[in-house]
Amino acid sequence: MYHIYLYKDNKRKKVYIKIQCELRNNQIEKDELKEKIKTLIDSNTYIAERNKELKKEELKQQQVELWRRTLQICTRLFHTSTSYKKLHAIETAKFKKEREEKQKEINSIQKEINEVFIEAIQELREQYPKLTQEDLFYCILQYLRLSTSTIKFCMRVESNQALTQRKYRIKKQISPQTFSIIFNENSPSEGVL
Repeated sequence: MYHIYLYKDNKRKKVYIKIQCELRNNQIEKDELKEKIKTLIDSNTYIAERNKELKKEELKQQQVELWRRTLQICTRLFHTSTSYKKLHAIETAKFKKEREEKQKEINSIQKEINEVFIEAIQELREQYPKLTQEDLFYCILQYLRLSTSTIKFCMRVESNQALTQRKYRIKKQISPQTFSIIFNENSPSEGVL
């Protein structure tokens, strides 16, 4: 009887040890699965954040492209205006006296530019609220690819340095893409004066 009891007890111990081993193995597998799930969640979070960044960048690209098209449309519209003809006359004036006679027309030219380019100016103002009205006017004159002397005349400044400083200040405030559209001589706008 005692041997039967020992036999059953040993058998029970073996079953108990086997079950404990299975539990330990299950716990190890469970921990490994938890780690894999955590890794997948982290990976999915990273992928989701990266996708969000890419989508945001794509939307910015589309916004810049729409703004560039708006500028082109405004430029075509401006080329049909009387101010365009006045600016062209200032641009081609050979003598200082001829330019001085045109000085009175600068206010009307600026007003018409602000009216024609209103959508492009508003978009710039929304994107870069630190730009002043003079900065915005300068950006449009630059986009029209006017000569430095004509821009100085329209802005009523005497030195090239004033324009260079303004350009540098604007460059620090706007995106490289926007800056390139406005100031890059390698990609001139349609119908440059």
